[in-house]
Amino acid sequence: MLYQAVASFLRETDEDVSDAAAVTAILLAEHPALAGHREHLVPSARRILANGNNDADRHVAWRALKAWGQDVPEADPWEEEPHDWEPHSDGRGDLEPPF
Repeated sequence: MLYQAVASFLRETDEDVSDAAAVTAILLAEHPALAGHREHLVPSARRILANGNNDADRHVAWRALKAWGQDVPEADPWEEEPHDWEPHSDGRGDLEPPF
């Protein structure tokens, strides 16, 4: 029922509204009971990934497309680089205060 309410806004002419509806629908479609809607959401996810103004929305679109077996750019552009947690030259770790 919630998916149907959100899906009614997917064709909204206001791009902010349609993008918000698409991101919400994409998140809802992660539930196995709504998996049948994923193929219908692929074009919206691709549009958000290519042209979206909001990085969080683009990240949702990228992760959904990847999870759904669609072609996406190789690296997740929002994933942080691994951090080197080695001790500093003075022996303290990164989580220890410098005093």
